[in-house]
Amino acid sequence: MCRNRHCPKCQGATRKEWVDARVADMLPVPYFHVVFTLPPGIAEIAFPTRQSSMLC
Repeated sequence: MCRNRHCPKCQGATRKEWVDARVADMLPVPYFHVVFTLPPGIAEIAFPTRQSSMLC
């Protein structure tokens, strides 16, 4: 057993358990990952209050 995290033989079952746990945490709705850049003026306001500026 090599215990390399990329080895499908050694870590395949662990990876499957981890993925299954993440899927169980998901809500039954479509997900979208959105990345955008804020203009400097808005970023100055949003970044100090990062938690309150996030939607989720």
